[in-house]
Amino acid sequence: MLGFHRCVVCGKEFTTAARNVKYCSEVCRRLDKPIKSVKKKICPICNKEFETTAKNVKYCSKECRLIGKRRVRELYDMRLVEERRNYHREYKRKLRAKEKLLKN
Repeated sequence: MLGFHRCVVCGKEFTTAARNVKYCSEVCRRLDKPIKSVKKKICPICNKEFETTAKNVKYCSKECRLIGKRRVRELYDMRLVEERRNYHREYKRKLRAKEKLLKN
């Protein structure tokens, strides 16, 4: 059963079989989308100001993003190396303590 509807954007009347239709065309549907706000951000690698509409963007370019990923990976690797060092130091300290107890 065809129903009459009124487009929420242009006000044109149209018919369709669907009940929950708001727009007369794809053009009106796209016009009704909210406009994304442009945010100014500063790239942590090159300190250049850039504009973006995405919320999760940190870097101004692919090059800066790759440099940033490399830095994060290096920091993670350095932390792992330090944790291994600390583990081995603690392990050796416990061994020395056991040997000392066995000697006494």
